[in-house]
Amino acid sequence: MLERQVEPPDRELEAVVSERESEPTGTNIRRVLKDDDCHRDASVFVVRGTRRGGGACCPRAFLQTLEETGTAEPRTLWEMIRLQRQRRHGFFAKVALSTIAISALTGYTAYCGLMYKVQDQIIFATDFAGRHRGMGKPPEAEQLWLEAASIDAPTVTEKTEAWYFTGNGRIASNPGPLVVLFHGNGDIIDNYARLAQLYASLGCNVLLPEYRGYGRATGKPSQQAIVSDTARFISDALKRPEVDRTKLVHLGRSLGGGVAVAVAAQLRDTANVQPAVLVLDCTFTSVAAMSSKYLVPSFLVKHPFRTDLELPKLAAAVIITHGTADRVIPYSHALALQKIRPDATLVTLDCDHLDFPGKTGEYERSLRAFLAAHGIIDAAP
Repeated sequence: MLERQVEPPDRELEAVVSERESEPTGTNIRRVLKDDDCHRDASVFVVRGTRRGGGACCPRAFLQTLEETGTAEPRTLWEMIRLQRQRRHGFFAKVALSTIAISALTGYTAYCGLMYKVQDQIIFATDFAGRHRGMGKPPEAEQLWLEAASIDAPTVTEKTEAWYFTGNGRIASNPGPLVVLFHGNGDIIDNYARLAQLYASLGCNVLLPEYRGYGRATGKPSQQAIVSDTARFISDALKRPEVDRTKLVHLGRSLGGGVAVAVAAQLRDTANVQPAVLVLDCTFTSVAAMSSKYLVPSFLVKHPFRTDLELPKLAAAVIITHGTADRVIPYSHALALQKIRPDATLVTLDCDHLDFPGKTGEYERSLRAFLAAHGIIDAAP
């Protein structure tokens, strides 16, 4: 028998042991369990009649063992009780942890399912777009329309709009660059009309393509639809006599940066045309990378806009501009893009996302110098 000293697990049991010290030894376990004095608490019994007359709190699991021996050393029994309780507590702890883990996994799965359904509203904020800064179509702009089949319902025709500005002094005998402006997810082409007029005053032809579901365009926006529509608009514009197709410029801001790169990749593959210059304003490495901000796996993103994969394959000269205080698309994305394209020019600005490009004039000076260096516009006097 074990002689190690083990303290009783609780006062109740200790009292039972003291009370039964004078009882006869060798009491049969089954008889004791039927005794009216036996204490029962759920699956636990107070067992009396051990060799020394003591008692103990014993789980049902020990009954078979005790019956086989007929008697039990009290100190040994205390040890058995303690071990059994530890095992029981460990089991319940594992059950609790498993329940918590399953609940957390279920909740996260439901969250990811919800985000998968609403991601179109997050990536393409059509309800918010166009509620500010819009000036309407300027009289000098030519309104263009494009019809295409719906991505979801091929039998349904959807219409997309674009504005075209002829650059100052540009005619067939004096063709000029074509600058394509790709707006962000919270804008419409109306908000870029003044920027288009600025480039037109510098002798650039300008194309402002709208996205499906934005402004006056019908349908539902998606990466496939936007890239396809814009590539068609650009292909048609490059056929104009006043356009020099060797001086194509893609300027994309925020979401528009991803669109600009995706369209450049499609034109390269389908029309053997690439932009000479690519301007990426406060844009991302990819929407797939941005999904981590919402704790969503990238494989659930339906419109990934993988700028990080396509940018290294483009021959265009690249300039990246980004604000260090950007809280929508962190400045780290600009650093990552420059790492992908080490030959790119990085212009760091002191601004946030919504007040881009700030008020210092650094953006305008840097961009104009870059375009002039690549023969798109004349150098500033």
